[in-house]
Parts: sequence; structure tokens; C-alpha cells
Amino acid sequence: MKGICKMNQSELIRALAEESEVTQVQAKVMLETLGSIVLREIKSGETVALPVLGRFSSKESAERKCRNPRTGEEMTVPAKTKIAFSPSANAKEEVAS
Repeated sequence: MKGICKMNQSELIRALAEESEVTQVQAKVMLETLGSIVLREIKSGETVALPVLGRFSSKESAERKCRNPRTGEEMTVPAKTKIAFSPSANAKEEVAS
């Protein structure tokens, strides 16, 4: 179901700490650092490949015209940059099995 989180950040940090045999504080710093690095690289236009999970990149969406469903007024949706994620083949296989 969309919107239902089975593992929150605290649980992820706890699991990361246990698996890595580090403290939860160290695991939190590692997770935050990973997130900062990935976002920094994506923002600069780079792609970040994590073979275990997949590839993070940025994707440009063009400006487009649309209509307000209530008023019928034509509107312009501005161009923007989105975060894209493509799961690796290994991740797809792991989830499917």
C-alpha cells in the first residue's frame, strides 16, 4: 500500500548499527552522510550508482500546458528537475524472489 512505511528512519539506523557493528550514533551519521553525498551529486547533474540498490540521477521535466479541472483555465506548469531512481537488476531479482 502506498504511504505505509514498514521501516522508519530510527529502525533503519538501528538495523544499520547492528549489521555494521557500530553505535546507532555512528550509523545515523553514516546514513545522513550518504544522503548528503547522493543529493549533492544529483544536484550537480551526476548519477550515483549503488550496485546493491540501483542508480540515482536527476531528470528534467519540460514546461507544459494543462487545464485547471475546476475552472477550465489553461495554466503553465513550469519545468523542473526531479530525482529519478532505477533499481539494479540484482535488486529487482532479490525483491522478485
